[in-house]
Amino acid sequence: MRKPNLVIREHETFNKQEFTINIGDPESRGIIAFENNQLYDKYHFIISSLISRESFKYFVQMGNIGLNPEERASEINELQKILSQMQRERVNARAFYNSLPEDASIGNK
Repeated sequence: MRKPNLVIREHETFNKQEFTINIGDPESRGIIAFENNQLYDKYHFIISSLISRESFKYFVQMGNIGLNPEERASEINELQKILSQMQRERVNARAFYNSLPEDASIGNK
């Protein structure tokens, strides 16, 4: 099967760190990345993945796959804030339940 519309980006990056050759298929939005190791003059397979339409558009424009370390840290920080808020709400609900009189807590079981 021939794929004449593949998007090929050489000397780009994966997570804006390692230099890679990135190949993308617009139909399936599948991406394959190979490490472009100048020391050994070889290409090593890194990852194959399906990505979202927005990510594929970014890949076509910029050639890069993934977030840079600062963007990834920011995203992880935001997720941790959400998780800690959920944990606080769970603890508060448990504390409220434990503070109810025994007859009220029996009725709520």
